[in-house]
Amino acid sequence: MFSLLLLALLFPMTIQEPCHMDSEFYVPLNDDIKSSLTAALPGNLIYDCKLENAANLAADEGEGEVRKKFPHLTFIKMEFKKTGSLYDRPSTSFVNEAAGSWSQKLKAIKKSKFGCILQYWLEEVEAEDNYHFLCLFA
Repeated sequence: MFSLLLLALLFPMTIQEPCHMDSEFYVPLNDDIKSSLTAALPGNLIYDCKLENAANLAADEGEGEVRKKFPHLTFIKMEFKKTGSLYDRPSTSFVNEAAGSWSQKLKAIKKSKFGCILQYWLEEVEAEDNYHFLCLFA
């Protein structure tokens, strides 16, 4: 029992709950991306499905709508946007790049949980994908 506690203290793990939303266009982040992001971010942040829901709302309707729907939620929004090849879909490397760009700012703030949404759409004229990765930290 002591050794399990010691392992938990030495190697903190994040419980990754399955997230579900009633949105026609919602695609949940896969566990590989959640794990990669959790490992890349500073601190012992826990992935939170309610924040993922709020991040989806922020991406679709704006930050103001999140504040209306979740008036008691104090959060920080971070975004990462990129344009890429049609065949270069976002992966753990894309997520790590986003986390790396946020890491200094995240070290300065004390938050315990986060939720993210990943969107991409094809610009048919240019045959390039536009990626939008948005996370809320609370």
